[in-house]
Parts: sequence; C-alpha cells; structure tokens
Amino acid sequence: MTPQDALNDTTPNGWLIIPAFNLVTFLSDEMIIGGVTERALTSTSGTPSLLSALRHRISSDDKEVQEAIQRLIYFTKNDAEFAKEEISDNFRRVRSHHLVAIWSAVETTIEHMLVNHIRMVPDADKIISAHVPTIKPRQIKRITIREANRTIRAWEGELSHIKELMEKQLEMLRVFGINITLDPSISRSLSEMSGLRNVIVHNAGLIDQPFLDNCPWRSDTVGDRVIIDQMSMTRWFDAAIDFAKKLTAATVSSTYFIKIS
Repeated sequence: MTPQDALNDTTPNGWLIIPAFNLVTFLSDEMIIGGVTERALTSTSGTPSLLSALRHRISSDDKEVQEAIQRLIYFTKNDAEFAKEEISDNFRRVRSHHLVAIWSAVETTIEHMLVNHIRMVPDADKIISAHVPTIKPRQIKRITIREANRTIRAWEGELSHIKELMEKQLEMLRVFGINITLDPSISRSLSEMSGLRNVIVHNAGLIDQPFLDNCPWRSDTVGDRVIIDQMSMTRWFDAAIDFAKKLTAATVSSTYFIKIS
C-alpha cells in the first residue's frame, strides 16, 4: 500500500483530494521523464562514434579491451539508429507517447473524481437526476465502481448538446460542486489532447474527421500526420498543469471537504 492509498483509506477527505494530488504528482514526473528521455536519445545517437574513437586511441595490442569496446559498439548500434531516427523526426514517437500519457492522466483523474462523488455523496442519484432530468433512474447506479462508471457513460450520453469535451466534463464536475473555470485556450488545448490521443492510438497518428469535428479551430486536414513540436508539447503540458492546480483548489473549496481543526 502506498502512502497515498493509506491517506485515501484513513482521512475523511482522502476520496476527495487524492485524485487531484496524484495528478499533480504524475504530471511533474512526466515532465521530468519526457525531458530526460529526449536528452538521453540525443546522447545515445553519438555513442557508437564515441566508442569507435576510443577504440582507435587504445593500443591494438590490448586485444581484450579492443574486443570489449567492439562489443559495446555492436550492442549500441541499434539504439543509436533509433535515436537518430527520433531526432530527425523531431521526437515524434516519444512525444506521442508523452502526450497520450498526459491526457490519460487527466481523463482518468476526472473519471476517478466522478466515480468517488457518485459513490460517496449522499443522494448522488437525486443530485444527478435534478441536473439531468432526461437520464432514467435505472441508469444511475452507485454501489460499485463498475456501476458508477456505467452511470458516467449514461450521463455523458445525455450531454450530447455540449460539443467541447472539456466543457462536458467540467459540467459533470460542477454538478457536485467542483467548480472549475478554464481559460478558453486551456480548454481547447485539453480537448486537442483528447482528440490527438485517439488519433495517435487508433489512427496511426493521422488526422481524421472526428478530430476536426471536435477541434474545429485546428487548421489540419484529414490524412495529415500529427505534428508534435516542442512549443505544442509545452502548451499542452501547461494546460494539464493549469487544470490540475484548479482541480486541487476546487476540491479544497468543495462543500464535501471536511475541515479538520
């Protein structure tokens, strides 16, 4: 059991604050991992050349060392070729994985928050019904995590009039008093990440029509390959951090937050 799990089990506010806390922690780690990975690949791309230069500086009579260096050159060659491909492609694969990880963390946190509220808030079913009168009472289940997730899916289906993904999810959080206001540019960046996650994972990184429908402000065309440059990556990461900070503040301001003296 991690310290976070223990806190979740033993403190009155654990169910409310832990998801936001974990998101901030994950994003901080992901920022470090992304930067270190790109620097490591840059270093790896030159490793065989450095080893080759070293081998030429060592006496040819020292055959044991010569053979050891040659083995290192052999074993690092494939890694160096991959690294060079990534560098020439502007770290497309590495940054694609980085983007998918960041959005998955945001999406999972929102779902975790909703599941916890559906299961923990008294009369959560009545609260949802009051805000979404079109949802059927039999669609609102809250005993198990699986039932809560099914409730979320049914709830989302009744919000089809809200086109932008982040606004839909923020509306669901607001029903439980988790009030978050995002700058339109931040909301768009988060919606882009959601759409690009689907494009990367399900369409080989090629822009499709559903992405353009959900992000009409983008200038891409169907069939374009996703471009993830450093400036865009920074913008998306900053948007995720902005959301995480506001989510944390909103949980502490929640009417369900128990103040401990």
